[in-house]
Amino acid sequence: MRRHLVAAAPDFVAAADGTARGVSTSTRALPSGKYIVASECLGASEAELVVVGAEGAVLLQTTYMCGEPVVHELEAAGDLSISTRVTDENPGEQAGVRVGFHLARATGAHSRP
Repeated sequence: MRRHLVAAAPDFVAAADGTARGVSTSTRALPSGKYIVASECLGASEAELVVVGAEGAVLLQTTYMCGEPVVHELEAAGDLSISTRVTDENPGEQAGVRVGFHLARATGAHSRP
C-alpha cells in the first residue's frame, strides 16, 4: 500500500497507515498552499477520508472504493487533522484489511505568506 501512496504523493509531510479501525494524525503550522492527500484501503470495500483544518473546518470528507488510491488536491494552512477508516459494516480486525494516507505539498506549489 505504501508504494501506491508514495507514488501519488511522493514528498509527503504527513503519513499514517494501520488497520480497518482507521488511522489519524495531525500536522502543525503548515505553510499556506496547495497540498495533495492520497488515501487507500485494502481488503475491504469502502473507506472514508476526512481532513479538518483550523477551528474544526472540514476541508475534505469523501468516501471511496478500496483497491486503488484516491488523490485530492486542497488548499490548506496551519494545523490539520487527517483521518481515514474502513466504513464497511463490521470490518473487524480481518487479516489484510489496511488503510492509510499521505499528505504532500502539491508539485510546484510555493508557500504563501
